[in-house]
Amino acid sequence: MLPRSYLYVPADNERFLEKAETSEADVVILDLEDSISASNKARARSLALDFLNKTNRKGVALRVNPIAVNDEIKLINHKKIDRIFLPKVSQPSDVMGFIESSGTSSPLTAIIESPLGMINIKEVANIPQIASLSLGELDLFTSLVVADVAHEDLKTFSRSTLIFTSHAFNKLPPISPVSSNFEDLSTFERETLKFRSMGYWGRACIHPNQVSIANKIFTADKEMLRKAEEVIKLLGDGTRGVAQASDGSMVDIAHLHWARKFIEITQ
Repeated sequence: MLPRSYLYVPADNERFLEKAETSEADVVILDLEDSISASNKARARSLALDFLNKTNRKGVALRVNPIAVNDEIKLINHKKIDRIFLPKVSQPSDVMGFIESSGTSSPLTAIIESPLGMINIKEVANIPQIASLSLGELDLFTSLVVADVAHEDLKTFSRSTLIFTSHAFNKLPPISPVSSNFEDLSTFERETLKFRSMGYWGRACIHPNQVSIANKIFTADKEMLRKAEEVIKLLGDGTRGVAQASDGSMVDIAHLHWARKFIEITQ
């Protein structure tokens, strides 16, 4: 099963790190980047390393500071790190330079946060070590508009671009971006449902209260699972043309592709 929730944890906050050990999030992301002030970077690295050396939890990722790779080498290559979140990816050289300088072999999630990053997204996705894509929407949209809220067309275009690019280059489904308003949980839930309907899987969270919502929405409901299993049973290896499902509908190879993908992601 792919992770349903990713909780960002500022690595300079001891209390948050303590809570991360037992968090319901499928993945906790130790954040060394924008949530940490310049004066606290060294403290964040020290506390993150201590957390990694002591933690028993599964599912730990790291959002790195691309301009401070040498300072973060021990963290980047720590055995407890499952994935690296690479922010501010604008072009393939950002990714290749990071891989070369860090020596990491971990899967990478490229966070697209600029117009240049959107323009170059295909070339970024073509890098084998890129496992998935995500949007840094606040940085992206504030670089495009001076209004306080980005137009829905901009949101739809950028979010859809990640879906098409991810599938075209056989990447994992993109991870839904954060919502900075962690008190408005009804909007968070509504947006998360929308992301799921677009083809996203899992959501980045900045507050523990968001985690349970993401977990609920990205957990396969029993009826959808039953339908997927029925399609696979009816069509088997895909050599059969069509079949009739128990609800009377006709299913074919397209439904089989959906069913296999659904099982792969959710189970």
